[in-house]
Amino acid sequence: AQFDTIDAATEQIFPKTEVGPGAKELLVAYYIDHQLAGSFGLNSREYMTGPFFPAEAVPQQGYQTHLNRQQVFNLGITALNTEAAKKFDEKPKFADLTEEQQIEILKDFEADKVKLSGAVSSSFFFTLLRKVTIEGVYADPMYGGNKDMAGWKMKNFPGHQTNYMNVLEKDEFVKIAPMSLNSQHQH
Repeated sequence: AQFDTIDAATEQIFPKTEVGPGAKELLVAYYIDHQLAGSFGLNSREYMTGPFFPAEAVPQQGYQTHLNRQQVFNLGITALNTEAAKKFDEKPKFADLTEEQQIEILKDFEADKVKLSGAVSSSFFFTLLRKVTIEGVYADPMYGGNKDMAGWKMKNFPGHQTNYMNVLEKDEFVKIAPMSLNSQHQH
């Protein structure tokens, strides 16, 4: 159920268009799941000892919380589903809503109109969700997202080439098929 909520939310942040696939097809929710399961999700490389001040008290310090990213996502996912049930009578889950309804809720999160239980704001959760969605679209596929390097193909990004010697002297733009770190290990 958590996966379905994130899968739906990321698709609204990075939807499928005529240019290319959206977050669902790019497996962004898998990328996020993998990131949250590791040191990123546990904030294991960050200072996590108080005191924690509200963002408005010390704006140059940014948002501060004792919660790790896994906990922030748990609160955010619960709030997305609670807001879906509150706003729309049928009491559906966020993933069951129409695109327009999902976007309406996400905009409310972005504008900090939704109160989350715990020590984070809905805008903080939305900013974090948007950040990891974009990462999942463009990160190397070895991390779980950017399926078939389609995110890179949309940007004509060549990925991790071993070198560019054959194109350095060319005057025109050279389109290079992207290569991920995984594909280099297979050669």
